[in-house]
Amino acid sequence: MLEKRNLTPKIPFGERQGIDETAFPRTPDIFRKNMFRFYYKETPEQRAEQLMAQGERLIRRGKESEGIRKLTEAAELLPEVSSPNVRLGRAYAKCQEYDRALECYYKGLFFCGMDDEAGILCEIAFIHLRMQRYDLAEDKFQMVLRDSPNSPIALEGLTHLYLRTGQLSRACEALKKTLPQETAANAMLFQLVDALRQSGEYQQARELVQLALAQTSSHTPEEMGALQQILRECAFPEGEEFGGKELLYARYGAMCLGSADDDGIAIPLITSGSISERHVIITLARLLGIVEHFAWKCRCVVAADASSRIFAAIAARLLRLPLARPAKAPKNEPVLLCQWRADAAAGRKTLKKLRRRATQIITCAFIADAELDEPSLIPDIVGLPLARGANIAWRNADGTLGSIYHDAEFWGILSRSVDVVIDEYCRHVYECAEEANRARQIEFYRRQPVWLRPHLIAMAAIQQALPPAAGQSSVAQPETLPEPDDATPVSSEYISAILEGVQALDQSECRRALKQLRRSALADKEIEAALAHLVFERHDDWLRREILNYWLNATDGYGVDRLLSLSAHAHADIELKALVLDAISQSSDRRISALFVAALNNLDERLRVEAARHLDRLDESQPLDEMFERLLWDMPTVRIPVIRYLAERRSPVLSSQLARLLESDESEVLIEALYAVCACQDRSCLPQVEALLAHHELQVQEHALRTLGKIGDLEVIWAALPFLDHPNVELRVAAVECVVAAESRPSSAFLMERLRKETADAQMKLFALIAERGLMEMIPLLLRLAETRFDSLEFTRCAMQLFARLPHPRCLPFARKAAITFSTDDVLLAYLALVNAVGEEADRDLLFPLLGRSPEIHLRAAGLLRRYGFERYEHILNEALFSPKQAMSSLASDVLAELADNASLAQLSSAFINAESMFDRTMAKTFAAHRGDARYVRFLRERSEGEREQMRQGLLRALLASQSSEEVMLGCQALSLLLETNAAADIREYAAPPHPATLRCGVMRWLAANADEGRLPIFRANLADEHLEVANTAFSLLQAESAAP
Repeated sequence: MLEKRNLTPKIPFGERQGIDETAFPRTPDIFRKNMFRFYYKETPEQRAEQLMAQGERLIRRGKESEGIRKLTEAAELLPEVSSPNVRLGRAYAKCQEYDRALECYYKGLFFCGMDDEAGILCEIAFIHLRMQRYDLAEDKFQMVLRDSPNSPIALEGLTHLYLRTGQLSRACEALKKTLPQETAANAMLFQLVDALRQSGEYQQARELVQLALAQTSSHTPEEMGALQQILRECAFPEGEEFGGKELLYARYGAMCLGSADDDGIAIPLITSGSISERHVIITLARLLGIVEHFAWKCRCVVAADASSRIFAAIAARLLRLPLARPAKAPKNEPVLLCQWRADAAAGRKTLKKLRRRATQIITCAFIADAELDEPSLIPDIVGLPLARGANIAWRNADGTLGSIYHDAEFWGILSRSVDVVIDEYCRHVYECAEEANRARQIEFYRRQPVWLRPHLIAMAAIQQALPPAAGQSSVAQPETLPEPDDATPVSSEYISAILEGVQALDQSECRRALKQLRRSALADKEIEAALAHLVFERHDDWLRREILNYWLNATDGYGVDRLLSLSAHAHADIELKALVLDAISQSSDRRISALFVAALNNLDERLRVEAARHLDRLDESQPLDEMFERLLWDMPTVRIPVIRYLAERRSPVLSSQLARLLESDESEVLIEALYAVCACQDRSCLPQVEALLAHHELQVQEHALRTLGKIGDLEVIWAALPFLDHPNVELRVAAVECVVAAESRPSSAFLMERLRKETADAQMKLFALIAERGLMEMIPLLLRLAETRFDSLEFTRCAMQLFARLPHPRCLPFARKAAITFSTDDVLLAYLALVNAVGEEADRDLLFPLLGRSPEIHLRAAGLLRRYGFERYEHILNEALFSPKQAMSSLASDVLAELADNASLAQLSSAFINAESMFDRTMAKTFAAHRGDARYVRFLRERSEGEREQMRQGLLRALLASQSSEEVMLGCQALSLLLETNAAADIREYAAPPHPATLRCGVMRWLAANADEGRLPIFRANLADEHLEVANTAFSLLQAESAAP
């Protein structure tokens, strides 16, 4: 308001003074303003408004300091008014001076009106969100929602907060309330849906997208199209990965094969790395399987450009199709177009030419960009899917990196002809073992509601015989033989087709017939005779191996008999006998031991080498000492596996020969013998080991030093001292390990001196030794050392891993600084492990920014925050524990098991009891890992009988489903923790038939390790078992019992 000085403001100045203002039309504006200021005085409110406007204008122009000065003046003019303080807080926030901003905001909040309170609280919450103080931000948003439950700003802020901290279910709830009233929530919708897909929560993602689609009035046509596409990308079962395969399938209806770095099911988008010929072989093998299954009626293969010719030629050879140029492709026929890289301009030109001639075109590319805006550029079949901006290279045979497009070294055509290279690649593809999950790879593309491109389905003839094209033989077709029905007799035509296939000279046709024969489990004398003829007459290792594996896995139960008789056949050559050894090693029949013994005694070195690769197939109860004494002096490829086999069993035969073996001329034999000396703890070999310190190879010297430390005493230190000043880092580290191992009580002073003198790479290698010895007294020196090399990420990473293994409160300041500075996953995991052991209140605020990081860091941070009293983050662990993704569930159980407080154990107990078989293996692993933990013992004793019985049933299910002896041992240990003294009675019964051999072996090992009183009769009963692993395990355990004092 304007105040008047004894004047009436409504009367113009000139009129009051009797002056006609029109007489002075050219009076400057500045004169008018000065006259106005002279007669009219500004109020503080007006002055503050001017200052605030000037300050905000300066800040918009980038003059933050001047603008803040103006806003500060305005706030000083009106100290008890909200608006100037709030505007000043916004200015400080824009300059990232968040503490000052909060001070101004809270001052403005104190003086604000009721209508402005919610907005200021939201702004304060967003400041806390930027500062990663998620708990304070959530509190402020919830305060707003208590008064205004549908506040769009608060709901949007909560959605953003929950999304950033990985609380996806709560983010979904907040976003569902936001979508009907806030069109700007679409960006967060896309982020949240992507996060849900990565977590395998497809149902929640679909619900969100459908809710957004219902708001048709708030979306543009482009946004509606994007939402429809996202809805299609969410049509996968719960818990399934969402990677390159799912992206291509859902977005473009294309197939993805993957390569050597994946299992064909979970195929990630490649961002960087190198690719070798192994990747090409695996991709081609999967391409062959896909084409055989869908039986597309392609009549030829066309290369898209010059860089694709070799790849197309290999594919054509595998598919038994002719290779044609685009201009020579048959008219009005389906064509397979092969591309090396899908986004090449030449590929698009070739595709344009082919469309004038071919009726249908199936495009296949070894490499393709999976995130293209133009769907027509995505091939029908993709080998390796690349992320946007991916950087890859070819790794040549010599280890060098070559070009992505034209790389003659990669294909190997510099020294060989193209035909030889094609033949070699085809042979490697045929020799690839068929993947166990091949059926799952195929079934993936038959699901609904996600479907393939229409022309791929229209051209497919799944599991049906395809008629050959006019003028083309049936051999050139990728057809699948019709399978016979079990209810009807096998027709002679079917048998003839099988015979024609297995006798074909073409490898792909023979392979297809053998695969069909395995599926049909057909037993026909004529076919058996044809297979036997091929084994003896066709000197093709791949074909022989396929037939041998078919016989071994035959359902009639005579597979081992066939192979044994085949090896003893008079016309069996050495190569065939070696292949029989390799194939029959998959069997656990005890009779095969005699075959391997005969091969080890054979004069031909090829048989001895092959048999030496499978020494675990020998019957240990047989007297074989003379044979092993002879084999210890065989060729190195036989001696090395024999030494390793005897060392694992601490054989007296090896002990008597170790001194002589340490005088060998072959360095590989010497290194293996040194390992054997350590395994047998043979101190009689000390002179020979010490003599190897003068060996001409540094690797032998290094192993000799470590062996001296493990079997020697203080006398060996003198021999190791000269190596402390050796120029080679590995030898210096080995010398330090020798000295430390030889001392009965490691000297910290010696290690401190060595750390002070050594280079950074040697210091990092010694960190593992210090952690292994548990030398806590060295922490002060290690901290000083780590501070001096803090600029090195690699050194800091090693130091953090050391401090995680030797937790001490003095390490926390360094660990906090490392976590803030580097923030790599390995550094943060080491920091969390340290906080879990010796954390303080100062670490609490550093845990909030770790929410929303990688799954392991996210869950561990949430668990530690709950320990600090933030119960609101308990649901993060609970959601992860019951996640549809098995990997996430297992990770959550590991985190809860390590926390091991009452709340964590209660969560685990509830999951183990109520989730039926989902957590059986997780429960076994958790209980086994904490068998000696008093917290677990006390907690399990407090469970009711019903709960303990449910846990017992789950552990027994896990025990029966074990795939290795190690898993069986874990299951037995878990049962012993739960049942305590009654565990052995439940476990003993699984050491007898008809339980699987793996289960019986693991149970016997557990009984021996726990000195069960009923173990010896079980061992003796299993000595005569027909399973080789069971008999050998029983024999070795009885030997150990007899050797025990």
